[in-house]
Amino acid sequence: MTMDAKPRVSIVILNWNGWQDTIECLESLYQITYPNYEVIVVDNGSKDNSIEMIRKYCEGELTVESKFISYNHENKPIGIKEFAKEEIESKKDINNLFENSYLSKKLIIIKNEKNYGFAEGNNIGIEFALNNMAEYIFMLNNDTVVASDFLEILVAVIEKDDEVGIAGPTCYFYDTPNTVWQAGIKINWWTSEIKDIKTSKVEEVDCVSGCAMLIKNTVFKNISLLDTRFPFGYEDFEFCTRARRNGFKVVNVPDSKIWHKVSMSRNKLMKNMEERNALLGDTGDFRLKDRLFFFKVCSPRKIQHISQNIFYFAYALPLSAFLLCRRSGAKATLIKAGIFIKEMIRG
Repeated sequence: MTMDAKPRVSIVILNWNGWQDTIECLESLYQITYPNYEVIVVDNGSKDNSIEMIRKYCEGELTVESKFISYNHENKPIGIKEFAKEEIESKKDINNLFENSYLSKKLIIIKNEKNYGFAEGNNIGIEFALNNMAEYIFMLNNDTVVASDFLEILVAVIEKDDEVGIAGPTCYFYDTPNTVWQAGIKINWWTSEIKDIKTSKVEEVDCVSGCAMLIKNTVFKNISLLDTRFPFGYEDFEFCTRARRNGFKVVNVPDSKIWHKVSMSRNKLMKNMEERNALLGDTGDFRLKDRLFFFKVCSPRKIQHISQNIFYFAYALPLSAFLLCRRSGAKATLIKAGIFIKEMIRG
């Protein structure tokens, strides 16, 4: 099958102060078997010289060490084009951006002047890809490494069923490569419980992780982009929920594999309190805030949202406080529990 017979996939990667992870991710992508794709890195106002380091990687001046892949000198240099966020609306033909057509691998970098958060940062890259006629968007975290055939398998599955709008690979832990981190999730709308699925077959799920998500362009045309009210959490769950309620299936594909350095970006955000507060507005727990907001806006029925709050505040929150105190030891447990509950409620 020729490249033209394969649907065109735009792979959107968000980078924020993480060039080491990003170049390992890129190296794995530039060794995949799928022929018809381009890579778009959206840099979210990095302060760690990320763009310069990614340039060096593309020029072949910076090698990648990884336990998953061997660095390939032969596919360098990688053609690279850089645009400020304000410039990309006028760029409507990706293929004509590169003068050196002999370059087998190409990279587009969109440079944001600040950190727009996960949802808006990805939306900037997604809109650029859709304006350039991408048939599929693949959202991929920069702290991942992909199997060489992962995209081939994903596209084959999603192409077989017109009702499937979103497909996710099975995500394994980077540090324990044979252990599944997530293979889709199921949501209990009565208790707000979110359960990870471990499955060995292609299966319809409520959501797949936004760290690796293949999306048909028709999904965006029908339901629009990621919801920016979720700056750093649950935007993927909301997007999948919105897609399913508009008639699209969401599936997990177990034979398509990636490895994820779980919580890498979240941990970096937690360390930078000033930027975190600018994004979130206060110092409450952002995961809890987004969780509560997700169930508030997405619960199918009002009675279910009431049920979720009863379950959460009467059972889940006290249990979390108890487990925190248990880990912390006997000293000042009541104070720690009180602070914990206060912060959770504020969130």
